[in-house]
Amino acid sequence: LEYQDFGIGGLYYLFKDVAGQEGFHLFAKAGLGRMKNSSDLDYDRQKDFHLYYGPGIEYQFRNGFALRTDLDLYDNDARLLSFSFLKRFGGSQSKVALIAPEVDVVEEKPEPIVVAPTPVIAPVAVVTEKNDLNKKNETCIKSLVDGTVGKAGCDITLKDVNFEFDSASLNEDSKQALSKIVESVNLGAKYNLVASGHTDSTGTRKYNMGLSTGRAASVRKYLVGIGVPTKLITIKSHGPDTPIADNETEQGRALNRRVELNIIEVE
Repeated sequence: LEYQDFGIGGLYYLFKDVAGQEGFHLFAKAGLGRMKNSSDLDYDRQKDFHLYYGPGIEYQFRNGFALRTDLDLYDNDARLLSFSFLKRFGGSQSKVALIAPEVDVVEEKPEPIVVAPTPVIAPVAVVTEKNDLNKKNETCIKSLVDGTVGKAGCDITLKDVNFEFDSASLNEDSKQALSKIVESVNLGAKYNLVASGHTDSTGTRKYNMGLSTGRAASVRKYLVGIGVPTKLITIKSHGPDTPIADNETEQGRALNRRVELNIIEVE
């Protein structure tokens, strides 16, 4: 008895979006189908249309390839266990990417929006250790304390404000690090701040641009919450374009998941 099944259905990944995420992912699927049979035996089909459903598991590699196994259940007639090798093209946009992606900054509005830079493939990172970041940060903080930062401004890499893979949420350690910076240089109406979000190279560029936007927005939200005026803070999204460490190592990718503050004295 041969089975032919035609249909359309949907597949839903459980727990989180899978775009650009290496590892195992669970999913469920369901759909509407029409089954046809052919046989040399006499048979009587009770109905042609049916619902089908089933679970599955997928392992996704970093390059967009994946292995998948899933089970389809067709009422009481048949079950299909399949193994697949697939290639995912493109990528899905992160939820945090909905924060005004790739538009120009409008200075007059109280809530600054994101300006996404022209895509640039950055050279191999030049900063490979936290000691390099410490020296740069100390120089910037000293100029702020001395009042010599001027119009050119200076940059602070929030080395203690790191993010977990695929996360834009600040943990308690990150909040304390931000508070110390604000207290040490008395950030306020005297300075304009640009919070720039960055990611490692895992996943698609489009996905990472949205993720870096969310990271910069998290820093801005916290700074506003501790008293820095909202109108003085602008956020930018750089995604994976400007790494400071080697993305081929876990330590390097952790350093690249960061936010940088550009601090400019108000005229």
